[in-house]
Amino acid sequence: MMSKMTYGLLGCLLTASIMATDLAPYPGELRGKIIQITKDGVLIDGAFKTGETDATSRPIFVTGTLFLKGFKGNVVDGDAIDVKALSDGIYTYTTVLGASATVKAFRFVDQ
Repeated sequence: MMSKMTYGLLGCLLTASIMATDLAPYPGELRGKIIQITKDGVLIDGAFKTGETDATSRPIFVTGTLFLKGFKGNVVDGDAIDVKALSDGIYTYTTVLGASATVKAFRFVDQ
């Protein structure tokens, strides 16, 4: 499973691919907009700030559709979310059109 990794460079946005297993297992910041609530957690259109940096000390982000496992907050579709999370592999779900989709997964860290 490949995810997007983005970081700023003099006001520009760069994107590279990383494997789902490449993120270090320590908390980062997960922010975005909730697009769907499931029994296992929430799908988010957002970004995860990994806590890691590139060779020039710029923060690294994973962006796109992400899944947050174990989040049981009082939220609805469209709400903003800003939580601490850990990288937790991948999550596969069925879209409304019946197709299978796999996204990067994160586990909610209670603050």
